Parts: sequence; structure tokens; C-alpha cells
Amino acid sequence: MNRARYTLLVVEDDDLDIEKLKRSYRRMNVAVDLLCAVDGERALTLLRDQIEKHALRRPPVMLVDINLPGLSGLELLERIRLDPTIASTPVFIVSTSSRPEDINEAYRHNVAGYFAKPMTMADTYEMVQTLHQYWSMTLLPSTVTIDTGRFRSTA
Repeated sequence: MNRARYTLLVVEDDDLDIEKLKRSYRRMNVAVDLLCAVDGERALTLLRDQIEKHALRRPPVMLVDINLPGLSGLELLERIRLDPTIASTPVFIVSTSSRPEDINEAYRHNVAGYFAKPMTMADTYEMVQTLHQYWSMTLLPSTVTIDTGRFRSTA
């Protein structure tokens, strides 16, 4: 099942990991709008911009590293979940951390999945296949906007 192009917001400060993602999407011949942010603050700005200014009917799928400069991936995740306009954004974590505390904290904030680094090119390709399947086969929530203090769906 091939749906229309989707947006993947990658929050990663390692250029090599981003390049592996791009290569994997090219290899799969999948149309994806890949947005990248190197830290949590930039990711929040990009996410809000994508939803509010471009009126996306569905939030982008996010792939977030935990170990980021400034605002960590877990702090970013907490801010996303506390903001009703972006709270429904599907987030996957990719991290070198296999600490149970980090994994549990991520799932407490309703992540869609947790991938462990380091990843070979083959591992990255498999992760991209998983992300694409997630997009292609699941019904994601509409974005939510604030309307006179009440929440309403934009769908």
C-alpha cells in the first residue's frame, strides 16, 4: 500500500545517521519530505511550523535521538506531549542509550517505538521500512488546533 508523500522530522545531530536515512529512503524509492533538526528547540520550531503554517492534516512522523545538545530528546518528547497542538505527533526514539530508565521514560511519553544505535546500513534500512509501514498502514490522528479555548480536530 503506497500512500501519498509524508513528512519525517528527524532530530539528530549526527550527519552520518542522517545520510544513512536518506540513502535508505532512496533505496526503497519512497517519497518522503525529510526535515532535519540538530537539537530539540529547532525541532519544536519546525514541528509547530509544519502544523500551524502549512496546515498539515496529519502530523509528521518524528524520529528523535535522546542525546542531543541543549534540550534532550526526552525533554523534547515531554514538551511535545504537553502541547495540545502537537501532542498527537507520532514519535519514534533512536538512541545509543539502552538504559532501562531512558526506554521506560520514552514509553511513558507514548512513543511509537524505540530503536537502538549503533546501526549498520542494513539496520537503518530495516528501520526505514518499519517507519514506512507505520505510515502506510496506520490511521494517524488529525492535528489538533485550539479554537476559543477548546480543542477541535482539523480533519
